[in-house]
Amino acid sequence: MISFDLPFASTLSSETWLALLLTLHTIVGAAGAFLAASKGRDLKLWLFLGVTCGTAALLVALVMKPKQPSERC
Repeated sequence: MISFDLPFASTLSSETWLALLLTLHTIVGAAGAFLAASKGRDLKLWLFLGVTCGTAALLVALVMKPKQPSERC
């Protein structure tokens, strides 16, 4: 079993940890989706990618260049 040195770690059940991690994963993914949308990308697609890929979607959205006005739909 994984051991954490955080003072509150031993008081949380594994189900609570899983819920916290999934919530954080979703929030980070949504942030990536909104960042990608601000760069001219499709919000629905990036929400899907953000929820399924989480941090990876945020990292891709951070390094992605904005679409040029001629490229936007």
